[in-house]
Amino acid sequence: MAGIVATVRFDSGFVLDEWGVADAAGFQLYEDPQPYTPGFPFIACRIDGRQVAVFIDMEVPVEARANLEPLKPDWLDALVYAKLDSDAYAEAAVIDAHVVQSPDGAGLETCAFATACAAFALGLFQVEPTSYLGRFEARDPVRVVADFDWDTESWFGEATVDFDDTP
Repeated sequence: MAGIVATVRFDSGFVLDEWGVADAAGFQLYEDPQPYTPGFPFIACRIDGRQVAVFIDMEVPVEARANLEPLKPDWLDALVYAKLDSDAYAEAAVIDAHVVQSPDGAGLETCAFATACAAFALGLFQVEPTSYLGRFEARDPVRVVADFDWDTESWFGEATVDFDDTP
């Protein structure tokens, strides 16, 4: 039996001009990347009013994640730890991720959309993907289609979850 499909449309996705670093002192934002600052760098994304911190294409050990999560500031709705799992030339990008959401924070679709925007902003691809597949551990995968609007310098598109309803 086919799954139940849920699609969320996004009208404004911004990769903020600020970069962040998370460490034992908490989460700090900077106007420019801070390559020599100890800690774990992240990209801050604002997706339809939600703030998502995306740690992408770097290893954040599970122990470090456990130490960072209680330090998550209230202005962040979710943390995403992600790694590109497809070739940089792939037409459909595959991204494996772990997400930590606030109870009333960003949904899985928002996290997938933010991760796709962050991956593109970092220049992880040699060709522009036509879609992104976010695989979030034991959760259902999320397919993202996103386009960049050069006039508003923002992303728009949709994220679709195919909930597997088979027993």
